[in-house]
Amino acid sequence: MTAVAALLTVVIPATFAVLGITLSGRSPAWSREWGRTGALGALAAALVEAYGVLGSGDVSGIGLLGSADLGSARITLELRADQLSALVAIAVALVAFCVQ
Repeated sequence: MTAVAALLTVVIPATFAVLGITLSGRSPAWSREWGRTGALGALAAALVEAYGVLGSGDVSGIGLLGSADLGSARITLELRADQLSALVAIAVALVAFCVQ
């Protein structure tokens, strides 16, 4: 549950941002609604992530984008769900909603 919530905390606002840009046309009201919906979705996912972290502990190594091969170095692009990241995700989602 925690890993899925951490992924959704990243994916939901990105998806709604793309939808808001492409589907809103010239209406600022529709753009605003897509932004609010994405922010509320991110807040819900962040709250579920915080609940999971507080209940079952930290989760690391949540695959997001795989790995990047930089020649001699290889960087894994993963997420980590712990108490600090859950608190930051909640704060960022609240600020994003207030900005909208």
